[in-house]
Amino acid sequence: PAVLGVLVLAPCAKLFYMVVVCALVVLSKMLILGNINPNEQIPLASVRFVQYWAVTRLISFANMLVLGELKRTRLLNVYYRLMGARIGRDVLIDTVGVTDPDMLTIHDGSVVGNGVLLLGHTIRDGVVTFGTIAIGQSCTIGPRAVLQPEARVDHFTTVPALASVGRNQMQGQAMGR
Repeated sequence: PAVLGVLVLAPCAKLFYMVVVCALVVLSKMLILGNINPNEQIPLASVRFVQYWAVTRLISFANMLVLGELKRTRLLNVYYRLMGARIGRDVLIDTVGVTDPDMLTIHDGSVVGNGVLLLGHTIRDGVVTFGTIAIGQSCTIGPRAVLQPEARVDHFTTVPALASVGRNQMQGQAMGR
C-alpha cells in the first residue's frame, strides 16, 4: 500500500505544484503589472519598470521549473491566454520563449517551433518599448527563429529555422511561402 500510495501521490503532487506555480505567476502579473499596451514605453528608472522586471523574473522562474513540461500541450496555450496572449484554436506551441504575452497574437492552426523567441519589447535610450507580434492562420515558425516587436507573419506562411523577423524587414526576405 505504501508503494502504491507513492506511485499515485507523486504525480498528483507534481501536477498540484505545476498548477500552483502557474497560478501564482498569472496572479502576480495581474496584480503587480496589469496589462501592457502596444507602443507603451517604460523608462528604466521608474516604478513601472521594477514591476515589469519582477513579473518577468517570475515568468522566467516558471519557464525553468514548470512550463518546459507543458510544451506541445493545450495547457500551455491556456497559460499564455491567461497571461494576455490571443491564441486561436488548434495552435501548437513548442517553446517557452514568449517574453511579453500581452503583445502576442497567434491565429488558428499555427505551429510555433522549438526554441522560438517571441520578443515583444526593445530597450533603447533607457526606455523599454513594446510592440505586437502577429502570426497568421496556419503558419509554421521554424525552430530557433526570432520574431521581434511589430513582426507580422502572413497567413499560410513558413518562417524558416533560425530566421529573424523584425519590423523593418520585408517578409519576403525572411519567409518563404
